Amino acid sequence: MTENGTVPKGTSKPRKRSTDWSFTVFVISLCMMAFLYGFAANEFDLPPKGLMRQAVSALKALNLIDRTMPTGVNRIEDKPAPAKFVNQLDPAAGTELVLVTGWPNRGRCQKYPCLASVIDRSGKILRSWPAPLDELFSDTKEFSGDVKPSSFYPIGLGMLHDGSLVATFHGTNVYPYAVGIARIDPNGKVLWKHLDGAHHWIHIGADERIYAPVQVRRRMKNVGDNAVELRCPDIVYDEGVRIYRPDGSVERTLMLSDILVANGYPGLIYSVRDDCDPLHINSVDIVTPEIAKNIPGATSGDLLISLREQSAIVLLDPVSSKIKRMIVGRSAAQHSARFLPDGTVLMFDNQGGSRSLGGSRILRVNLVDGSAQTVFPTDASGPVLPFFNFDGGTVTPSPDGKRAMIASKHEARDIEIDLATGKPLWTMLHVADSGSAGGKPEAAYFNAYGNYYLTKEQLAALHLQ
Repeated sequence: MTENGTVPKGTSKPRKRSTDWSFTVFVISLCMMAFLYGFAANEFDLPPKGLMRQAVSALKALNLIDRTMPTGVNRIEDKPAPAKFVNQLDPAAGTELVLVTGWPNRGRCQKYPCLASVIDRSGKILRSWPAPLDELFSDTKEFSGDVKPSSFYPIGLGMLHDGSLVATFHGTNVYPYAVGIARIDPNGKVLWKHLDGAHHWIHIGADERIYAPVQVRRRMKNVGDNAVELRCPDIVYDEGVRIYRPDGSVERTLMLSDILVANGYPGLIYSVRDDCDPLHINSVDIVTPEIAKNIPGATSGDLLISLREQSAIVLLDPVSSKIKRMIVGRSAAQHSARFLPDGTVLMFDNQGGSRSLGGSRILRVNLVDGSAQTVFPTDASGPVLPFFNFDGGTVTPSPDGKRAMIASKHEARDIEIDLATGKPLWTMLHVADSGSAGGKPEAAYFNAYGNYYLTKEQLAALHLQ
């Protein structure tokens, strides 16, 4: 070949080397075999499916990790905490002492924020329960992520006759987030616990039975024999209500997905936004004899259950598993459905309110005729607007049914309202000084998970009467 790339006359052109495809075919074959085995492992539960499932769970936890805020804190402001965190807005505000969930550590609970505190309407702390997180969560092998005692926090709360507390716990930066339930005596000693997926807000009956939402994690393609397919590639959060005796023993568990289908409501499983969390039960209440008189067909002991994903409340006979009444679509992603003395239901409607007022509202629903009324915010609610809490939150009626205490989780505040007018009566911020950054003071605002009116009997048990 010459310098200019031409071939001299009389010289044959060089032959091209033939391509050897054997290695390429080998690699493609390996990939195909791996794909086929992966398909077979998923379809027929062959190894290492279990290991991969655990890895996926761990990754879910790690993807949720946010190390920018301590547990329970939703924002930090570059200014001192307000000196006055309680405000009485109207003389009609209640005078009852209140039980507050997870109160910030104001020098009373040492290592961790308090499990709960009793305060008066001026904000004075009368007593607190330490949070025994080390005892509760020193051995939590079933959780993944940033697993340590300080990652767990109380959410649902109730008091028994002896002054001990029953609390459900969630986890921050851990998977799964629904942790369990425990009974803790007035001195902070753990009397019993179940790391069984109990979560959200509970109800304690007059007989001291405890009713709690419970999460059972399992793989599900369908609910029972129903044809509706759950479009979840991994673990489904199946949900129910678990009933505990005061000594911590489990009386029984009612699984709501099975109950919905058995009662002829398969469409409620089909219509959800998140097939991996198809129900998201967030509260349980119970029908008393007085309430039963106002709801035809209801019986004392029936359960009122709030389902976030269906935007529904269900009245359920826990003995026969018969659904007696259901209201769907009056709210949007609601939490904390609670009976008023007249049998109507008060709930924290997270996303069903007017955006011009914030977006959330407190809704009153009639189980008999299905009607619904916004009780807050109204034209009289101006001093505390806007009102918006996109997820979570509680509303607790006063014993006489005339007022209610709202815990607005993400707004880090409690608001007492008059139910007849929607007028705000009293407010409290969940805030504390968090030290300083670069010499500047900072205020930490804590999630508000619940604020409950205390009865005379409960005060007597705490020696606060």
